[in-house]
Amino acid sequence: MIRYVAKGFFLIAISLFFAACAPSREKPDHILSEEVMVDVLYDIYLLEGAQRANVTTIDGERYISDESSEEVLRKHGLTKALFQESLRFYAYDTEELNEIYRLVVERLNKKEAELVGAVQDSIAK
Repeated sequence: MIRYVAKGFFLIAISLFFAACAPSREKPDHILSEEVMVDVLYDIYLLEGAQRANVTTIDGERYISDESSEEVLRKHGLTKALFQESLRFYAYDTEELNEIYRLVVERLNKKEAELVGAVQDSIAK
């Protein structure tokens, strides 16, 4: 999972570098909508956070399965290739990609606040 996310961030960084001068382009019909991208990325990062909290160690190293991210894609009825192609497409428009990630972070922060509130409520009881 970490390798998958790291590769994704590397791909985004390189794409952003080259896309700075690229003309805007029309979104093909098969590219995932911004809303779907937010949902998938949210689920991937939520799963990554849960896995980090419940680390299985193998020879003292953290183990996060690439199969887990593929399970998220299956949950959404997507292939890894389509998700990666959509991510590459959005990487060409930094403003659009920033908005997608802003919405993902906003949802993750909201989820964190809910969880913290639930823990504090259970401690108070």
